Amino acid sequence: MHLLSAGNCWLTAHQPGNERYKAAAEVVQWLRIEKDDQRISSSIVPPMTFRDPDFPLNATASSGLPVVVISNSKCTLHEGRVRLLGAGTCHLTLHQPGSSNFTAAPITEQEFAIAKADQTISFPEFSSRPYGPADIRLDVRASSGLPVTISVTGPCVPYGAYLRFVGQGSCTLVASQPGNDDFNAARSETRTLDVYWIEPAPDPG
Repeated sequence: MHLLSAGNCWLTAHQPGNERYKAAAEVVQWLRIEKDDQRISSSIVPPMTFRDPDFPLNATASSGLPVVVISNSKCTLHEGRVRLLGAGTCHLTLHQPGSSNFTAAPITEQEFAIAKADQTISFPEFSSRPYGPADIRLDVRASSGLPVTISVTGPCVPYGAYLRFVGQGSCTLVASQPGNDDFNAARSETRTLDVYWIEPAPDPG
């Protein structure tokens, strides 16, 4: 006898007889089939770093039923793969609620650390020619997308996305990004440029 599912199984035994024997009285027997147990298994996740690519958790239930994964604010499940949302700790709760044939699986939990990501500053080199007196645009950005701070010494002043010249001499610019909860501080980048200055023409009046 092969069990097909959990529930009540009714068995009827029958013998139709032959030329010498009458049909036997039917015997009916009731059998209760209990739900089967199941368990969850998944791959062990090592420590990760924010901005690592999405990866599979490989969570399966012995029943073959789909596993429900609940995550915290630092990670999520995206199209069946774990996506890191920030540095910190990812906590995953794995659950399979069962079905008409399987009991709920014991809940399993997994936790792993997510390290801060590194970042770099893109700051193109200036040409060797002298600059001035018109403002020039600064194309400075961090790979993290966080704002970059420009500190200046010399006859130059940061003005929004531009550098404004206020005199003649040498300007030194230092670009820095201190990081945040998800990114390490970037290595500072230093650039130097020479500035010439044209005095305004005297008022002819």
